[in-house]
Amino acid sequence: MPVVFFIEFLGALALFPSFLLKLKDPFNALFASLFHSISAFNNAGFSTFSDNLTRFRGDPWVNLIISLLIVLGGLGFYVIYEVILYWRGELKRLSTHTKLVFLSSGFLILLGFFGLLYDLWRFKSLSLGEKLLASLFHSVSARTAGFNTIDLSKLSEASQFLLINLMFIGASPGSTGGGIKTITATIILCL
Repeated sequence: MPVVFFIEFLGALALFPSFLLKLKDPFNALFASLFHSISAFNNAGFSTFSDNLTRFRGDPWVNLIISLLIVLGGLGFYVIYEVILYWRGELKRLSTHTKLVFLSSGFLILLGFFGLLYDLWRFKSLSLGEKLLASLFHSVSARTAGFNTIDLSKLSEASQFLLINLMFIGASPGSTGGGIKTITATIILCL
């Protein structure tokens, strides 16, 4: 699917300046950008860095780009295709499936964000910006990617339980992520 390669290419392009700034070597920065872009979109969570992404904890650009790639990969190919058709005007309205994917994904991201932010508030070593970024990043990443920018063992048991539940639900049907899927969780909650 050319759209996937395009998204991963744009992700790598966006990550390259920040990686170059940290790594100082253009070849390594290019490789790391490509690798992390593909890993994020495919919800793999593999990193070439021994500390995963903790060195980018305070970098809003890297956190937001990686998060966006994870979300796009987790929406599902059908949803991406349908949104493209809708954006082109070839589709009059989005399907119930696509609407449920957006609603359930948005709800889970917000739930994880506020739950983790509440716990991270006690971390004196993190600035306000780092707390906000880490809360958002881990809310998104926990769903199936598994990247980390902070030491997850320092989180409270409640936050770890929240992350486990987000992992259990995972991504949406037809996506690159795992879990029982957002639509399944939504249907179970509606019963």
